[in-house]
Amino acid sequence: MFVDDASTLVDGNMPSADQGAVLRDGVLLWTCDQCQKTFTLRESLTRHMAVHRGETRCPVCDKVFSTKFNLQMHLRCTQLAAPQVWCNICHRVFNSQSTLRGHRAVHRGETTCPVCRKMFNTKGHMKRHLLASHPASPAAAAVSSSSAYPGSSGPPLI
Repeated sequence: MFVDDASTLVDGNMPSADQGAVLRDGVLLWTCDQCQKTFTLRESLTRHMAVHRGETRCPVCDKVFSTKFNLQMHLRCTQLAAPQVWCNICHRVFNSQSTLRGHRAVHRGETTCPVCRKMFNTKGHMKRHLLASHPASPAAAAVSSSSAYPGSSGPPLI
């Protein structure tokens, strides 16, 4: 196929203005006419339009997902899983007793960084933050010497 500065062939045809295709820096971009987000594949734009049609919004929690597949995974993993248990303090719903037990650490203050007071969803996230952001603090020294990361001197290196 031949490509020049002004246009390119797509599926053997020139893209029309109503399709939202624009050639920028030698790359054909498809633009959503509702939010101006751009895509390199027309199929990606087609999938994206489901967001604007409301087809990717969770009917239970109202969260919006980028694709129908992500919504399906969310529903399968969080909303439709049984049994559901809830926190008697904040009324947040969880799918298992073990997840609820971990959540209760938030209410006990066990997930708040002792140095900067930033709050985390889990103790593990707080410990990782403490070691990465405040490595010289006594609290980080206590965490790194604990069994938070057995067999190592700290969190996994990325």
